[in-house]
Amino acid sequence: MGRIKYYTPLEIVADPVYVCGMPHDHHHHHHHEHRAVAAAPAFSLVRLSAWQRMAGAGLALGVLWLLVFAVMG
Repeated sequence: MGRIKYYTPLEIVADPVYVCGMPHDHHHHHHHEHRAVAAAPAFSLVRLSAWQRMAGAGLALGVLWLLVFAVMG
């Protein structure tokens, strides 16, 4: 796609082909507009059960405490 040309108010008034807020050669047709599609997440916490999430949180806290003791130790 080309670069967007921004018109100043003076160019808009002076340009006879300026119609509906866009010049004729840059009309956008919304029926074939490109849209970004998000990929499926590689890992989702929603898929885990409540017990699995609690176990993971406990494990993460345990690792953090080990790091705290390793730094203080």
